[in-house]
Amino acid sequence: MTDPTIARPSPGQLINKIFVSMLKSNARHLVIFFPDLFGMTDRFNEPGVFSDANWRLRLPHDFDENYRQGRTSESVLDVARCIERALSDHRNFTGREITTP
Repeated sequence: MTDPTIARPSPGQLINKIFVSMLKSNARHLVIFFPDLFGMTDRFNEPGVFSDANWRLRLPHDFDENYRQGRTSESVLDVARCIERALSDHRNFTGREITTP
């Protein structure tokens, strides 16, 4: 049974938490599909459909404004904030900065 007094994270908050966890992992590479980055929910591919629209998902002309609003409302992936959080968590855990060779 779900406790109604515990706030559930929004989809945007959840994806940001997952992304921070991915950044903190030992993975050497991390790939983000552009619709996920910009909070798009349009289908990229309709299986079995042959049309000029299939496999042609594009960012809308006003994507920058939509993305800015999404970051403000925490409804899209905020890469910069996630990187800050992952680095901050690392500093708090180890007491040192991440350095590159």
